[in-house]
Order: sequence, then structure tokens, then C-alpha cells
Amino acid sequence: MNAIIIGAGIGGIATAIRLAKKGYKVDVYEQNSYPGGKLSVFEQDGFRFDAGPSLFTLPELVDDLVELQNDNNSIEFPYKKLDESCRYFWEDEKKLQPIPIPINLVLKWKKFSMFRQKPSLII
Repeated sequence: MNAIIIGAGIGGIATAIRLAKKGYKVDVYEQNSYPGGKLSVFEQDGFRFDAGPSLFTLPELVDDLVELQNDNNSIEFPYKKLDESCRYFWEDEKKLQPIPIPINLVLKWKKFSMFRQKPSLII
């Protein structure tokens, strides 16, 4: 079976890995000269800027992809969890500091919340 993935952002790469593991012949097409989509950086005037998200959420899902693709233990994806990874500030002086929530808690919450909705609202 063949699959074509449009875009080599994290979603396209993750999909390609999962499909290839299921036996698909996968071709990924990207308009940029580099993979990663919004997971890229640019430099200007000696400063480095994130072009997309600055907060690395759900590292467990990335770990899962690395483990799935890592047949001969040649891939490493080291990262360090920080107590505080970022803060958001608004002009009205409101602030938000995201806190890490383990993926298993998120999945349990989603499962529980499904039963509290009307069945017609469940997608």
C-alpha cells in the first residue's frame, strides 16, 4: 500500500512513521527546504527566534514515536524536563505559567468527560 503525506511538520512526520511501521510505502512532500514545519527557528540581528511553538508539550508522544521507529537503538531524543518552561505575559499585566500535566491524566479526563456529554455531541 502507498501513502502520500503533504507537509513534513511534526504531524506529517508522525503520520509517516506510523504508516511506515504498518507497512505502507510513504512519500512525504514538503514545500520548504527543511522538515519540521513550525518547529523551526530563524536568526535576525544576532538573536534566535522560534518560528512556532515555544512550549514542548506531551513529550510522551514524541518518546512513543522514537521508540516506534528505533529498531536498532540508533535514535536518541534527549530532553530535560524543567520545573518552569515558560511564562506568558499580556499587556494588561495578566500572566500565565503553564504546568505539566501527565498524558495519562489527560486521557483519563477525556474518557470521563465523554460520559458527561450528550451522545449527540460526541464526535
